[in-house]
Amino acid sequence: MRILRRLLWVAVFVVLLVIGWNFRIANDITVRFDYLIGHSEAQPLWKVVLGTFLAGAVCASLPLLWLLARSGLLARRYRKTVARLETEVHELRTLPLGVEGPGRAIAAGSEAPPAGGASRAARGG
Repeated sequence: MRILRRLLWVAVFVVLLVIGWNFRIANDITVRFDYLIGHSEAQPLWKVVLGTFLAGAVCASLPLLWLLARSGLLARRYRKTVARLETEVHELRTLPLGVEGPGRAIAAGSEAPPAGGASRAARGG
């Protein structure tokens, strides 16, 4: 399977080389390239076409790179938040419980109800 995949990539590479060479031969005339702030000297047409294609690809990929960087930073922030919350849950699970009275467990540090309590007569009832 590896050999087949490698042969496929070599075949694709050779096909692209042949197409590129034919493109170069077909577009070998020289042209002047005029752009917004000036012009270039006479260049082969295939170089001008290839340069404009690459410039367009770079301009088109810049917004994509911005979105990828932004989503990567957002994912990093979410991972940190999840890690912090998981640590907090682990700490809450291992929190010792204080025992007050027979069979009554209350959280450590919380306020316990009064021991004696008020009788019904003292409360007015």
